[in-house]
Amino acid sequence: MKILLIMLLATAALAFRPATTAYTARPADSRLSWTGHAEVGSYAPTGTVALRNGRFEYDGTRLRGGHFVVDLTALRHDNAQLQEHLRGADFFDVARFPTAELRLLPSPAGQARGQLTIRGVAQPVSFPVRISRLPGGQLRVQGTATLDRTRFGIRYNSASFFAGLGDQAIRNDFQLTFDVLAAADASVVKK
Repeated sequence: MKILLIMLLATAALAFRPATTAYTARPADSRLSWTGHAEVGSYAPTGTVALRNGRFEYDGTRLRGGHFVVDLTALRHDNAQLQEHLRGADFFDVARFPTAELRLLPSPAGQARGQLTIRGVAQPVSFPVRISRLPGGQLRVQGTATLDRTRFGIRYNSASFFAGLGDQAIRNDFQLTFDVLAAADASVVKK
C-alpha cells in the first residue's frame, strides 16, 4: 500500500510540472558585448561579438537546457589594432577557434549553469539571468557573466602568470553582457 501511495504522489507531482517550451534565439535581434579591464587604472575596453545561433528550453520558471554558439570572428572594437590582437593567438585565436559554445544545464530560477568552451577548453560556469516574456510568445534573456580568461588558457599579460608587468597587466576577469531575444518553437512543447 505504501508503494502504491508513493507512486501516486510521484505521478501527481510530475503531472503538475510546468510545460517546457523550446525557444530559438534570434541572432539579428540579440546583442552580446564584452568589457575587459586593465589591472592598474581605469582602462576598460568594450566591444561586441555576435551570436551565431542558440536554442534553449524554458519551463516558465527555470532554464532546462540549451546550446548557444558565439561567432568570435565577429569580435569588434573601435581600435582596429586592439581588435586584431584580441582575435590573435595571444587571446581568442579565432583562426583556430572561430566559435565559443555554451551548453546549458537545468538551472535554478534566475541562474544559468552550464559548460562554456573557449579556445577548445571547457569550463563550468554559472551566472544570473533575467527572463522576460514578450508579445507573440517571445522571451528576452538578459544578464552579465563574469568570466576568468585564464581558465580558458588566455594568459597574455596576466599578473597571475607573469611578474613585473606594471601598467601593462590585464585583469583575468572580463564581462560578457547579453540581451538575447528568442521565439518559441511552435512544434516543440514538452510536459
